[in-house]
Amino acid sequence: MISTQTFSILAGNDSFSREVLNLTTTTLSPLLQNGFLSWASHQLNITDVALLIFVLILVFIAILLGLIVLIFCCRSCCRRYKKRGPQYQKMPNVYKDQLPGALDDTISKHLGTLEYALEYNMRSKTLKVGIIQATDLITLPGSGMTDSFVKVSIKGTPSLERPKSKVRVTKIFYTTDIIRDTTCPVFNSAFIFNVPYEDLKTAVVHIVVYDSDEPNQPSVIGGLDIQLSSLPMEYYVGKSYETTGYLMKTADFTDETGQICVVLTNDPVQNELSVNVLEVKQLDLPDFYRKHPPETQVSVTLHIGKKKLANKKTHIRSGTLNPYFGETLKFHVERQKLIVASLTLKVKYRGQGSVFRNAGKVKLGADVSEPAGRKQWTDMIVYPKRPAGMWQAISSPGK
Repeated sequence: MISTQTFSILAGNDSFSREVLNLTTTTLSPLLQNGFLSWASHQLNITDVALLIFVLILVFIAILLGLIVLIFCCRSCCRRYKKRGPQYQKMPNVYKDQLPGALDDTISKHLGTLEYALEYNMRSKTLKVGIIQATDLITLPGSGMTDSFVKVSIKGTPSLERPKSKVRVTKIFYTTDIIRDTTCPVFNSAFIFNVPYEDLKTAVVHIVVYDSDEPNQPSVIGGLDIQLSSLPMEYYVGKSYETTGYLMKTADFTDETGQICVVLTNDPVQNELSVNVLEVKQLDLPDFYRKHPPETQVSVTLHIGKKKLANKKTHIRSGTLNPYFGETLKFHVERQKLIVASLTLKVKYRGQGSVFRNAGKVKLGADVSEPAGRKQWTDMIVYPKRPAGMWQAISSPGK
């Protein structure tokens, strides 16, 4: 009796085991047949095939969306980088023998190249000169990197000039910002000059590249004269023409702009600003006064913001176009006001029996337009009691 019951129980247990084995085999058979699903089931700890496939689909969708976002970001960055370049019309490449200044006997003597652009507007009768960048600037041995800037002017415009006149002919020039510590500076600056259409055959774009050597006078790296008559007018009239020229160091590129040497000293203890006016050279005056040098004087005006605070003048010098003054003018100004203060130096001249006229001016201050003026003012504030001297270019009275 006992053996019969035991056999029945064992038989019943054997039947139950078979059912469990069959159920397990039926449930796990797809995972065992596919290696990837088996691996994914083990990693995600999911035994339900339907749930496992649903989770894998979500993972693949997330990866696909991530790739799309990454590609979109890369394309956006590339577009932004392209927009930072010069906004000039790119012209076909030129060969070395086609570059202005690249004569056969001077190619080996060039001091770097300058990329520039020209555009003449017929309606406004103006010439736009773009200074884009310079490459491979050559400096004196041992000087290393350069702190370079470019000065641009127009010569050969007889319609705007009145020779042998006592009325001063205003000479316009523009200066780029100083780009420091590089021999391949990028300027991306543009300047507009009034040039009558009839003067395009004689006009010359005069470009000079300097190395800003404070506290000494900036040294000339090289220059380039662009004869507009040598370019077909369809190149630059009504559209932008971009090209490259060699920088050469010849007598034609010496600086003809008037300059003044001035030294600034700040004494924070005495709340005193000393302005030492040393000398003026290459004074730009009407042709009549080049043979009959007039009397000259320098007027120095201190401004706090837009308010005129004080004005002082040097003694009068006569008989020379390069007057030496060597005078120190002192102003009382608190140190905290120097940040918003500025100086205006006006060079004046007069003939016999006439009144003083302005030959040009120089502005020094933290917010002035000329980079050299900002540089000297900053040095004066940062290093109190130490003289900060520089040669400053005298701009025309109208600027």
